[in-house]
Amino acid sequence: MEGGATYDSWRIAALYRKEILIESGRDTTDMVYYNKQRLSVPAGRAMEINLRVEGFDADGIRLDKGFVLSHENGRIISAGAGISLLRGRSVRIGRADGTASTTVTGYSYNATVEDSHSKATYPFIRNAAPIGQGYALDVGAKVVWNNGSHLELAANDLVGEMRWENMPYTIETANSATLARDASGYIYYNPTVSGMNDLNRRTITQKLAPKLHAQFTYPVSSFDFSAGTEWMKGYWFPQAGVAYRLNENWKTTLDYDVRFKTLGLGFKHRWFYLDLRSDSTSLNKAKAYGLAGGVNVSF
Repeated sequence: MEGGATYDSWRIAALYRKEILIESGRDTTDMVYYNKQRLSVPAGRAMEINLRVEGFDADGIRLDKGFVLSHENGRIISAGAGISLLRGRSVRIGRADGTASTTVTGYSYNATVEDSHSKATYPFIRNAAPIGQGYALDVGAKVVWNNGSHLELAANDLVGEMRWENMPYTIETANSATLARDASGYIYYNPTVSGMNDLNRRTITQKLAPKLHAQFTYPVSSFDFSAGTEWMKGYWFPQAGVAYRLNENWKTTLDYDVRFKTLGLGFKHRWFYLDLRSDSTSLNKAKAYGLAGGVNVSF
């Protein structure tokens, strides 16, 4: 979320950002799916546990500056850059690795979990609140031809990081083999979960992942046809769409997101815009959905 003011080619804004990226393999994703849907698990399947979680939220201020690089032969090339200074609110960086086997009654498993979570409760640790600060650099460029077609390029978090101080740390081992026998045949019990909280706080430098955007738009009569893609950490998010100009103030848009198979519908006015998207008309059945909006008022 961001709100600011623009004068000439300068812009200053206050912002709040919250993001999380969760990555896992097919086996781990299936385990979550079976659990969330309360489905019976097919027995006899060996599964690999691999989960990565990285996220944070922060607020701050942002300063942008735009430039016109070229204006000749009916073509305009412009560029811009922005710098954000961020104050960290919370962070979570964790991973889980191990193996699991499906049984008639559930799972047998053995896994190691590492977690740095600023909002978790850590026994015997006082004042576990971390201190976070950082920055992010964004750049962009736009080429406009005299027929109205244009190409947009942007890189958010091209360079950026968050530095977290006073961070607690947990490492745990989860094991379903709680019952065993020693060499003499006596039964002993293993804990289901064992581990430690590190009393020595750590300093973590969290590199922000660059997010790239490219889109080309071509006008035909009252329609604007567009195609583009987003990219982050090796993942592509291609999109194609069409916009219809109702009049000088209103425009409606329709687009399709290839990766998540969502359909987007938008309404744009010269003062505001609203975009909705989903892969199902029922949000309860949707696997992906989104909402975006903004207000732009001239004084």
